[in-house]
Amino acid sequence: MQHIVVRTAKPANLKSPDWTVNGVGRNVSHSFGYGLMDASAMVKLARIWKTVPEQHKCEVSAPHADK
Repeated sequence: MQHIVVRTAKPANLKSPDWTVNGVGRNVSHSFGYGLMDASAMVKLARIWKTVPEQHKCEVSAPHADK
């Protein structure tokens, strides 16, 4: 679901000076995230969606030392 929401979001008329293009070429804002959700576009994309692999979670354990 995350992929579909992000890929179909639209910046529309959301005005903010912090819009930027992220590392994968998507517009993103600290104020508005990826923009407005577009339900019609989400349904259209979901109909042809190929499932992606399960999300990987990477964790690093570090000793807790008082510093």
